[in-house]
Amino acid sequence: MQGDNRKTAPLQMAHSLQTLISVSVEHLHALAALVRKANMLHNTAPFTLARSAVESAATAFWMLQPPGWRERVKRLVIYQRQDRFDYDTTAKLIQERVGGDLPPTLEKRKVWIADIISNNRIDLPERTRLEMTDVLQEVDRAIDGTTHFETYWRTASAFAHGRQWAQVNALIRTDLTPVAPGVARAQVSSTMGRVLWGASAAFELADRATKLYIEACRARR
Repeated sequence: MQGDNRKTAPLQMAHSLQTLISVSVEHLHALAALVRKANMLHNTAPFTLARSAVESAATAFWMLQPPGWRERVKRLVIYQRQDRFDYDTTAKLIQERVGGDLPPTLEKRKVWIADIISNNRIDLPERTRLEMTDVLQEVDRAIDGTTHFETYWRTASAFAHGRQWAQVNALIRTDLTPVAPGVARAQVSSTMGRVLWGASAAFELADRATKLYIEACRARR
């Protein structure tokens, strides 16, 4: 980890990983608090909480998993580029609304990222986005060759975006009562099994990412 941190300073690899893992764990804790402590079984909220935990943990695992340092640094750059782009976009929207100057750290981070690419001879297209589809597919291939995590992520994302197919197909439909020709009233509900689907996927990814992080901190290179 010290070697990767030196290669990625001042946007150290460890700082990005700590952020991603802590975000994942926090969403998992919020999911547990909602279902166990508040005793609420919402239809959609558990999916969206677990989705955030899966995304953050998967990104950390994806960033750490390659054995070669250059690929790890490349993925760190992709993550940092996306982080800066999102920050820049939001800062400009705020500037348009309330005025003022853009944060000076935006330009500094642009220079830092360019230096990391140049100093480590990273081969990267001019424009690169952090695509969660690519991350989840790579994670699935690295772990067991299935589509387990991508399948859950796509389902949970559908709930987060208000997609009707998820409401109709991923939940339990009961009390289907005809109201008029071609019209019926249906009740949909979730189950603990569906909550555990997301919680277990997020926990496994957070656990794997944390173990990789600890191994990287202990390794002598």
